[in-house]
Amino acid sequence: MTVRFDRPWYRRPFAPSPGDRLCAAAEIGAGEARAFTWGEGKTAFDLILVGTEDGPRAYINQCPHFKIRMTARPDELLNSDGLIQCAWHYACFRPVDGHCVSGPVEGYALNAVPVEVRGGAVVIGEPEPAAVAAESAARAESAA
Repeated sequence: MTVRFDRPWYRRPFAPSPGDRLCAAAEIGAGEARAFTWGEGKTAFDLILVGTEDGPRAYINQCPHFKIRMTARPDELLNSDGLIQCAWHYACFRPVDGHCVSGPVEGYALNAVPVEVRGGAVVIGEPEPAAVAAESAARAESAA
């Protein structure tokens, strides 16, 4: 079972907008990762971009365990096995889907942020329509 938490990525303070450029697609090959930050302080939006054989994937840089930034340094995003690893309690997440495969939050997953390659660049994608619809329905139900 995969458990996700918190509000959707696009509702967080300083969240990037769909179409925002992250980097050239050639800069993020399989087994490589980069960190990005929008804003400052506790409300900063931290993102991990990781290259996989199936293309780039992005996740909010926040461990489901304590909801804190997972990385101590922006150049230490992947462990020697190529997994995204939390620097604090060593939970390991698969780059391809963000699913935790070991550590204190096994069974949980990182919050994904859609990315796509457009014009040779990796850009922020659109939120999943189903997620937006579900969020709108939940808000309407709670207002009734």
